[in-house]
Amino acid sequence: MLRQRWPAALRSKDSELTRVLAFGLENDPDMTAIPPDALLAAALQANSDDADAVFISCTAIRAAEIAQRAEKLLGKPVITSNQALIWHALHLMNYQNPVTGFGSLFDQTPPTA
Repeated sequence: MLRQRWPAALRSKDSELTRVLAFGLENDPDMTAIPPDALLAAALQANSDDADAVFISCTAIRAAEIAQRAEKLLGKPVITSNQALIWHALHLMNYQNPVTGFGSLFDQTPPTA
């Protein structure tokens, strides 16, 4: 199952996971039904003092809309799958206009290869 494999994949990329939290759902329709407030509560619960950031994985959930609120509450970056995908695509397009309301990731410039 994906929720069992992705933590190992992240660990193998020179990252240390301090906490992993899952909803235990098996399909996208169930994931899309998770309300944003439940995602925010889960992000706050998944945080640990020694974490540099909180990553919310899954493109089926509406986590990008809570990223900025979670960052304000946690005092650290919150990165979601969809947010990272859009951020990267905008940079590939050389999009220059500000993107606000979706977290501090959009204030960052990607590293050059």
